Amino acid sequence: MMSLMHPEGKPRSRDSSTENSLPPRTQEDLGLDLLARELSGDSLSGREATRVLAQLPTDPDSIVYRRQVLADIAQSAELEAALTALLPKLRELTAFSRSVRDADAPLLQAVWRIGELELYVECIDDLCAAFDATERNGGDAPGDGDTLSEGFQALAHYAREARAAGHFAALKEELPRLKEGLKQKQSVTIGVNLDERFRPVEAALLSVNPERFEQSGILGRFLDSLESSPKYRVSAPLHRMPTPANLPERKIPLTPLFRDLDDVLRSLGKSLQRGLKEFLSVETAPLAGLEQELSFYLGAHRLKSRLEAAGLPTCFPHIADAAEHSLSASGFYNLQLALRSLERTAEAGSAPGTARGIVMNELELGGDVGILVITGANQGGKTTFVQGAGIIQVMAQAGLFVPARSATVSPVDTVITHFPSGEAGSIETGRLSQELGDLAGMFDEATDNSLLLLNESLASTNAAEALVVAEEMLAALRRVGTRTLYATHLHEISERLTELNEPADVGPQVRGLTAETEWDGETVRRTYRIVPGSPQGRSFARDLARKHGISYTQLIEKFTERGLL
Repeated sequence: MMSLMHPEGKPRSRDSSTENSLPPRTQEDLGLDLLARELSGDSLSGREATRVLAQLPTDPDSIVYRRQVLADIAQSAELEAALTALLPKLRELTAFSRSVRDADAPLLQAVWRIGELELYVECIDDLCAAFDATERNGGDAPGDGDTLSEGFQALAHYAREARAAGHFAALKEELPRLKEGLKQKQSVTIGVNLDERFRPVEAALLSVNPERFEQSGILGRFLDSLESSPKYRVSAPLHRMPTPANLPERKIPLTPLFRDLDDVLRSLGKSLQRGLKEFLSVETAPLAGLEQELSFYLGAHRLKSRLEAAGLPTCFPHIADAAEHSLSASGFYNLQLALRSLERTAEAGSAPGTARGIVMNELELGGDVGILVITGANQGGKTTFVQGAGIIQVMAQAGLFVPARSATVSPVDTVITHFPSGEAGSIETGRLSQELGDLAGMFDEATDNSLLLLNESLASTNAAEALVVAEEMLAALRRVGTRTLYATHLHEISERLTELNEPADVGPQVRGLTAETEWDGETVRRTYRIVPGSPQGRSFARDLARKHGISYTQLIEKFTERGLL
């Protein structure tokens, strides 16, 4: 089936070797639900958008295929507008196609099928018009140029072939006649014969009418005209009243009447279906299947435009070969932080689309660098940096733009995160035991082609014990070649990079980064930039304590005010 997400011939199943699903924990740690809400819309739920993001293609051709589709939309406002206008019709077409499958009455099936075919004709015409209007240079025919993505070229080819098919012109000509016939079936007239005690004894279908009946006054007009009504003759009654002895609790069973009426309408439906017989082979499923895919791309384009309007850079990354193990970005920022900033400014009534406090960073992973250890001041941006890098990997591999000025990304088989909460672990097992168990499970899944994101792992034990475990863990990861970002409070690791990188030929190097701070001897200012190097030798916990009002001086003042000193 034609798809804008998957190149022809590429597997699409969840068990496919060309796609891997992100673990639920990774989805949560990276906050993919917030990103999914930005991509979702009337035709795509947040849950479905999350599924698309979490189902990572690993084949570079599939990733580039998607990226080029989105790039076409981003580069052509005319195409974007046409596809946006087409989306409601595709949504309705999907609803019609499902209704046809679900309807059990021939009349309903025929009516829904007519609606389905009418929308199919409109969608094909609209698609052809959209691609004709966005004709590019370099092609022999509209839409066939090299500047259109492979996905849109396939869609344009499908639409033009459908329009050129012999049945298409016949369908456009026949649909108005079929619809006009439906207009003549707005209501039916039922005749009911009564006995001497004014009880219905038999009923028959008298006519099929071109107008709907009006509810007000019908019974009154019927009663007023009893004496003057003409005698109706029918070939056979629809329903006969049972004898009084067989009438349960003297109730009038109307259900058989409606069942008999349904039989008549079924015969009308079969007649209508015969008129549609020559169009039964028209397959609308390829178009109906495009609804969610187009919604995903249009949602991504809206998000890209929103970020750029706020002055934040975006780019389509270069997709490198998986063997390059590359994850690099210049001028990148954490998309989650940016979206929250946009929400806060909107709530505060600031200028729409303004993002505040967003810091750009540099990321270089690949080549001879396989592990980045990020140390530095508490609340200095380490977690934001690691999470932002993971979001870039996922967005790039999903075929989207990334929040950066430029980027190069190699596909990975999965992204594994360890962002332990401070309350992890139970009394029985202990936090350290729980954490080590989680880490062991991660290493059961990680390969040399995975991306591992560790945030304050081993914070559940003292620094001396944590340092021993961290060094052994990093040495093993270096030897396997697993790309790793490790944000840690263990500043001593940055002083042991030389030892960690011995011997030099075992694997890619471990490099140190630090959360930059500016210190004037009295106060510290966090820049939230992550830069090469080692921390300044202090975590500035004293400054953090002052921020929360629990420095020595502040506590003494508080105890004095309370009369304790």
